[in-house]
Formats: sequence, C-alpha cells, structure tokens
Amino acid sequence: MPDILRPALHFTPPQGWINDPNGTLWVNGEYHLFYQADPDSIANRAQHWGHAVSADLLHWEHLPTALCPDGLGMIWSGSAVYDRDNASGLGREGCGPIVAAYTNHGPDGAECQSLAFSNDGGRTFTKYEGNPVLAEPGRRDFRDPRVIRYEPLNLWVMAVASGDRLRLYHSENLRQWRFASEFGPVAALGDAIWECPDLFELPYQGGSRWVFTLSTTNGGPGWSGAAHPAHPCILGDGPGMFYFVGSFDGTRFVAENGPLPVDYGRDFYAAIGFYGSPQPVWIGWQNCWPYSMHTPADTWRGMMSLPRELSVAYDDGQAGLRLVQQPCAAFEALPRAAVLATRAMVLRPQSALQYSSCGQTFEIALEMEPAGALEVELFASLRLIVDADAGEAALERIEGANDCEHPLFAGERLTAPLSAAAPLRVRLVVDTNAVEVFLQEGRAVISALTYPLKSGRGVAVRAAKEPCALKEFAIRRIQTT
Repeated sequence: MPDILRPALHFTPPQGWINDPNGTLWVNGEYHLFYQADPDSIANRAQHWGHAVSADLLHWEHLPTALCPDGLGMIWSGSAVYDRDNASGLGREGCGPIVAAYTNHGPDGAECQSLAFSNDGGRTFTKYEGNPVLAEPGRRDFRDPRVIRYEPLNLWVMAVASGDRLRLYHSENLRQWRFASEFGPVAALGDAIWECPDLFELPYQGGSRWVFTLSTTNGGPGWSGAAHPAHPCILGDGPGMFYFVGSFDGTRFVAENGPLPVDYGRDFYAAIGFYGSPQPVWIGWQNCWPYSMHTPADTWRGMMSLPRELSVAYDDGQAGLRLVQQPCAAFEALPRAAVLATRAMVLRPQSALQYSSCGQTFEIALEMEPAGALEVELFASLRLIVDADAGEAALERIEGANDCEHPLFAGERLTAPLSAAAPLRVRLVVDTNAVEVFLQEGRAVISALTYPLKSGRGVAVRAAKEPCALKEFAIRRIQTT
C-alpha cells in the first residue's frame, strides 16, 4: 500500500473520521469549520462536531471537539449563526452568542433539531436546556437544519430536509419555531432522501437570485441506472448534490431552474456556505458514501474540498441560470512555480507529452480551440477527456490502477456538459489524492479522489483522436508553505 499522504490544501481531521461540513461561519474576521467527526475511529460510528478556525480558508487551526453525543442521540449535521443582537437571549452581558443548530439522531433513528451556544467565540459550547427545539412526531429523515437571517421580515428561517422535501420554519428568537412552507417533492429526484440543505442569495445583474442546494441519497450523476426522461443529466442510484435557482420571500422558495448537478463527480457532497462571509463561499465533503469507508487510511480518513467562491451566470441554450464555482481567493493568491510555462501547442494522438516533475500539489490550465478532443492522464490512475466536438468532458478512474478495492470506486465515466457560449478553458487542481476539474470558469465542476498504485506522480497529455490545437497550456506547482 502506498503511503497515506495528507493533501496540502484540502482540510483533513487531525485523527479519526470526517464527513459533512457543519456550522460553517465567518465572524470577527475568523472562519469556523465544524464538521461531522468520529475522533476515535476511521469509520463513522459516533458522530461529534469537530472544529477548526482559519483566517483565509486554507490554513486551519484545529480546536477541541465542539459537540459530543448526549441523551438525545448523536450530533448530526447542522449550521451556525452569529446572533449579533442576542435575539435568542443566550448571550452574556448583552453580547450576542454563536448559536449552532444541529440534528440529534436518536438510538431509535428518530431525529430532532437542537441548539448549542457559545459566548467565547466558538471555543466552547453549552447545549440549550430546552432541547429539542423542533421535533415533528412521526417524521423520519428529518435533519440538517440550515439557519439564516431574513432581514426584510426581521426573522430567522430554518430549512430542514424532511424525507423527499424541504420544510421551512420561522422564529424571532432561534428557540421557538413555527412551520412556514414546504418545497418539494421534485419528480426529477424521484424518491431520494434529501439531506444537508442550504439557501443563500447571490448577486445577479444589479439584483439577486436565491439558490437552494441539497444532497440526495440517490439519483446522483455518474451512477448506473436509467436516466430520467425529462432530466437526462440526472442518473442512477448513488448519492449526488443538486441546486435550484429561483426566488425567496422569506417564506416560500420558488424555483426558476433546476434541479441541476452541483458537481458532476462523485466526490463532492453536503456542501454548505460560510454564513456571514464577505464573499459567497462554501466547502463540501470530498468523498462518496458507498466507498467512503474503503479508501486507504491509517490514523485518519476523509477530507474537505477546496473552498469555492459562488456566483450565478446565464448560459444561453444550456441550463439558463446556473451556479458558478471557482477556487477561493486565498487559493488564487498562492505563489506558483512553472513546470511548463504558458504556451500554445498542437497535440497529436500518437505521442503523449510527459511531465514528471509536477510534485504533489499543482494545477493544469489550458484553453482549447472550439474543436477536437484532448486527454489528460494523472498518475496513470485518472483520465480526463475534454471533447469539444461532443460538447462534454469526461473523467474516469482507470480500472485496476487505484488502491481502493471497492467495486464502485473505479465505476463509470463521469461526464459534464460543455457550453457553446463560453471559451473552452479548463483547470485541473491536483492536491495529492484530491482532483477538482473546473470547466469554463467553473460553469461545471468534476471532483474525484485518486489513490494511484504506481509511485509516479506524473502527467501525460495527448490528443484523443485527431490533432488538437491548444491556445494555451501550462502546468504550475502550487507553493503551499
């Protein structure tokens, strides 16, 4: 087995297990990342909330475990807000607390929503004595509260995933909640169980649009199974993450567009935004439930994605209004060292260009002419094909080349559409075992893990069929220290 190397830019736990990001929050110049953790196991046996803080979303300080299981059950996913005006009354000496809302998953499988609060900047939390604050008798799969402030109505809004739909609740004080509305079910998502909702506003053409995102237990891109006849991009019976673009009046969300895949890879799930951040930015779990406990590990297992800044853009003839994701500003500011300086070139199918000095953390940036197809092979374990003629990009793990024996890890080709309305720019960010492919300035993203069996960490590039012209091509090592 190869050494289990930690990525340099993707957040990992100090030890034990990690999955969904929780309680992502920016307050007083500090980013808080809470996350689903089992500090005593590399499998998800007893869920806690781990905790780390950062000034820039890339360099993290690990803090003690924030929340531990109690008599109501394990501590499942949720969110956090800064109650600036102390509407909850849980602050101290008139100062507002950080309030975390989370799901208690009971021993019998029942789920309810609870609160904890912190008056020392999130370093320690006290569980609210009136927990649970929201329970719906008879409801299962009732989880993952996302709390936001809706100023026009002077209200707090809680979005909770409830089976195959979203339920919205209102509160003046974060402690008492009343039902407001429901969104769903959605035919294109079938009977999938919804999880980890987020609801946020993004600027658009002098106004704004609201985006509702959710993760689902099945229906994700790239899994075997028949396509939904009205939504050919939504396939199969494995997990995925989707979004809708629309409007929100504080009570009801109305979709204009969607559902569309958030990420066309298998290894991006449960993303949630950093509430209060100066720029809209989120982070997701870079793993996939079916094989998550089979990836190579020693004292720790799992990682987060790169933090991604968010916007919406209109795409003529494709998806209409769509979510755009780009690596965060701190990532863009990291110094680079050229492995191959930017240049134009023509690739040919019979001869691959080989680059063996890329290191563990690097990026590939290229722009194609609007014709032809190219292939990029990473570490002899992962292959990206960008086919301008077919209007799609495809990512696949090479059969038998990865150190993960689960039969679904190699899996199927993962494809993402290319837009005819945008230049064919592609960026691959590689960080040890994590790969994120940003297509056409982030109009589509494909995320994947790879655990190469071979020791080499090189890159090979070739034309996939006929000669393929590149306007630009560059490889840059990313300097992380």
